[in-house]
Amino acid sequence: MTVVSSLTQELSGLLDRVPGSAGAAYGASDGELCMLVDLATADDLDMLGLLPAGGLEAAFVSDRSHVELMADVLELKLSALLVATLPWLYRVHLGRGFPSAYFVRTFRNWMQAVDRCLPPESSAPIHAVYRWILENHDQWMQLAASPLAGADPEPGPRQALQARFMGLLLDGAQVECIQLAQANVRVPAELGAFHAQVLAPALREIGRLWEIGRVTEALEHRASAIARRTVEALYPMMAPPAEKKGRVLVTAPSHERHDLGARILADLLTGAGWKVDFLGADMPQRALLHLVKVNRPEVLALSLAMPSNMMRVKRLIELVRQEPGFRNAKVILGGNLLRSHPDLWRTLGADAFAEEAEGAIPILDGWWAGKAR
Repeated sequence: MTVVSSLTQELSGLLDRVPGSAGAAYGASDGELCMLVDLATADDLDMLGLLPAGGLEAAFVSDRSHVELMADVLELKLSALLVATLPWLYRVHLGRGFPSAYFVRTFRNWMQAVDRCLPPESSAPIHAVYRWILENHDQWMQLAASPLAGADPEPGPRQALQARFMGLLLDGAQVECIQLAQANVRVPAELGAFHAQVLAPALREIGRLWEIGRVTEALEHRASAIARRTVEALYPMMAPPAEKKGRVLVTAPSHERHDLGARILADLLTGAGWKVDFLGADMPQRALLHLVKVNRPEVLALSLAMPSNMMRVKRLIELVRQEPGFRNAKVILGGNLLRSHPDLWRTLGADAFAEEAEGAIPILDGWWAGKAR
């Protein structure tokens, strides 16, 4: 059994002892919990001495993401997700100058906040989870230091094209990125392969470099913005075929700002003959439910990248399925989070998951063919 498997098994046992009422109480107290941890950090002179420049603000942002993630982990019993996320959390902070002692102090603050905010019947099992996290501090440090898988080193035309495209993204060469894409995507049928084999892997590699502190947040954002402009520049070649299929709503739901994959999917679906409503990122739940009610789509496609958005997506799917016009429709999920945890879509209540935008097309076409029979 690997270290990760052993840790996941241990955590599963602890999460099984957390009653649903305790997980709900934690989620309902997220604002107070976060405030207490923020205050404990700001009042701790020794802690402040550990933080790099700008570290206090970064710690506050991290606290808000943490409380949302833990609420979902406790409620959905997602041991594998938490075990995978903690080394990532360590790696990102260590790469930005946070010392290892920061994590020890922070998790102790969370334990104290849980004890102060929640009644004993809820705080005790959740405190045990945090104590386990703290006791495995050395394991998280070792896993964070483990080499990350990078871009495919094998030579080949697609790998070379991906490396060139990534270099242009990092250089901020917007026009050159668009020209390279247009030179390699001359017909709509080539669009999916370019996205799946060049653009998406290049962005994931840049994300990996950001994670280990070799690329700044500003450069990562610039690369994403140029990638979006590149996708937009390729859109005019999408001539919808004569065949018309059903309607699809494609979006990244509330609190989810990563929608480039959703945009790519929307473009590919348009080329495949679907009637597409692309709604962009951070779509408010109420507005989305209204559009589902009015447009009665055959499919709702959601992009999920942030671990802290799992319960929002799960509840959204539950609400969408209550709409009378959606009873026979389908939900498909995509996004980097689900690529790393391929069984999570079932827990969230979806009908399918696509690892890449191109892979969603045959799934939706199969649903449409079954409906047409």
